[in-house]
Amino acid sequence: MIDGESPFFREKPRPVALAEGERLELTCVVASDPKAAVHWLKNDLLFMDDSRLTVSDDGEGRHSLVLDPAVPSDVGLYKVGDEGGDDYN
Repeated sequence: MIDGESPFFREKPRPVALAEGERLELTCVVASDPKAAVHWLKNDLLFMDDSRLTVSDDGEGRHSLVLDPAVPSDVGLYKVGDEGGDDYN
């Protein structure tokens, strides 16, 4: 990247245990210049619309994904990446 900083994790998402019926929240902090577009993936696929899903960005690099309530089908491998699905380092 010229005149900037490629996206990298300041804080990676941490593994969490899924508790059915409870709120599931994953967070990370991604640094970049210019600001990176962040996408959450589950089992290498972008999320489909779901009324239980909230994705947010605080504008300072902290990103979160919330599933409320969590259900058994939410079990999977979650990743954070760019528009092409590539993981950040």
